[in-house]
Amino acid sequence: MTKSRQALESDQAGSSGGGSLAEEQTQSAIERSHQTLKGISRKYALQFQSKWDEDLSYLLFVLRDSPNESTGFSPYELVFAHQV
Repeated sequence: MTKSRQALESDQAGSSGGGSLAEEQTQSAIERSHQTLKGISRKYALQFQSKWDEDLSYLLFVLRDSPNESTGFSPYELVFAHQV
């Protein structure tokens, strides 16, 4: 392994994820999305204990079709440029 690669890997291993502001904001948005998914999955699993895992794709569809409060657009609309 070259010295430059070793230095790069040791720098990455020692960093605490100190990426750019844009990367941090993206991570925050992803974490919020995961929290939302966990919350609705938990509620659904409590109500329909035997089949929550079978219906996970439907829960994801609901999340992808739900408009964002600040933008007014759903993730689906942003990707496909039209509503479902």
